[in-house]
Amino acid sequence: MEKVVLTGASGDIGRAIFSYLHSKNYSVALWVRKEDANFLDFIKQVTKNQLSNHCLIYADLESRTDIEQGIRETKSWCKNPNILINSAGYPYGSHSLMTPQSELIKTYQINLFAPLQLIQSFSRGMIKSKKGNIINIASIQGVIAEKGNLAYGGSKSALIHSTKILAQEIGTEGIKINCISPSAVDSKMARLMDEKSLERLNRYSARGSEILIDEVIGTMKYLLSSDSDGHNGFNFRLDGGMPF
Repeated sequence: MEKVVLTGASGDIGRAIFSYLHSKNYSVALWVRKEDANFLDFIKQVTKNQLSNHCLIYADLESRTDIEQGIRETKSWCKNPNILINSAGYPYGSHSLMTPQSELIKTYQINLFAPLQLIQSFSRGMIKSKKGNIINIASIQGVIAEKGNLAYGGSKSALIHSTKILAQEIGTEGIKINCISPSAVDSKMARLMDEKSLERLNRYSARGSEILIDEVIGTMKYLLSSDSDGHNGFNFRLDGGMPF
């Protein structure tokens, strides 16, 4: 049974990822920020109360200390997980000159530094086994330059570029690492966006509407399969047909 580390497990995309992984008999370490009764009920429903193949890790990705503790707890559950899916994200938008340093630091910590810390830790075991698969959930905002996206767009752009560098460095060790960059996804996070920004993103795309969670899951399924072995360091854009 393959072992997966999944961050952002309680979000809409994270829940859909877990539902798929459980249906395919993956064993999952579910990383969430804090205990949530609603999420626990969701897990019990998906697994029909058969939780033994999975474990819950409570860790605030804003805290390096929490991440280090989460890594230790994950490795006590499984020494060398061979799949890492970085699905957690923190959305923040404002004019660059009005963006507090505290929000820049928080956004980059959760969206960039936390995934890199996890990659650095778990990829070592993958290198030993000559097998690994890392999937980073980025964003189309990391590709296009939009007003108000210094923090979020900048952090996701750095994650995309880091993925390309890491593919050069650890791809020779049997590890695949790729990004999925959706436009606004039909989810609770999209509802937090400024309405005009959401409308503008949708206008950019040929489809004119938000990306569906199932479309993100479809791309993830491909990346988990051997059919994607020719892709490494690739950024899969799910933008509905943007012209840039």
